[in-house]
Amino acid sequence: MATRRWATAAFVGIVAIVGLGAPRHLRADDAPPAAGMRAKVFPIKHRSTDSLVHALKPLTSGAAGAMLRESDNLRTVTVRDFPENLAAIEQAIRRLDVPRAAKPDIELNLRILVASPEAGPNNTPPDLADVVRQLGRTLAYRSYVQVAAVTQRVREGSDAGGKGEVTLPETEGGGSREGSFQFDVDDVELVEAQSGPKKRISIDRLRVRLKAHRLGETEVKTGLTLRDGEKVVVGTGALKSRAMIVVVSASVRQP
Repeated sequence: MATRRWATAAFVGIVAIVGLGAPRHLRADDAPPAAGMRAKVFPIKHRSTDSLVHALKPLTSGAAGAMLRESDNLRTVTVRDFPENLAAIEQAIRRLDVPRAAKPDIELNLRILVASPEAGPNNTPPDLADVVRQLGRTLAYRSYVQVAAVTQRVREGSDAGGKGEVTLPETEGGGSREGSFQFDVDDVELVEAQSGPKKRISIDRLRVRLKAHRLGETEVKTGLTLRDGEKVVVGTGALKSRAMIVVVSASVRQP
């Protein structure tokens, strides 16, 4: 019996010794603050609290008891550190927690023309007169009709898209044909102009599809860069004896 009691006491002693090591696993900011440390709560107005904490971490002392925590719900950053570190962090927050510059809008203008080998009046708006004259010199079509026009504002760095119904003129026997179009624009960005004062607009991918009864379906897909306000013929797609022609222009609009 005496031997058993000694073994039990020794086991309890071992548990007590192991328990002494537990505080070593505490986080540094859970440790008691060092003498001279102060705490301050900074309200955050514009930037994400998580990104600010990542940027502010190098300004902390790293001493035991120092703390840097954020609350996105409360929009605050809480700091406990020495006064000189608090002052440096406060100055950094003033510089970093500022409104982001508003991105401009980009106004996209998409025109879908249908070209025909048959002679006839050009049914296009006046602002496309120069484009139609140029097309007449380079393509073997004799008349052009605008069947769809879309104007859409896009925030820089975003995408756009849409669809609609169209009516295509008949080539023989009068009448008309019903059809539809769909377009998608991916990643509209402003890029630095290499020369000249005008800004340049980059479209990572433009896809336009036109479908017409008894004429079938055609598609134009391309990437492009154009100057602010410039009209560009981005491609043609065959519809039996006719062709779809896509004209794009873009303008920068400040918010």
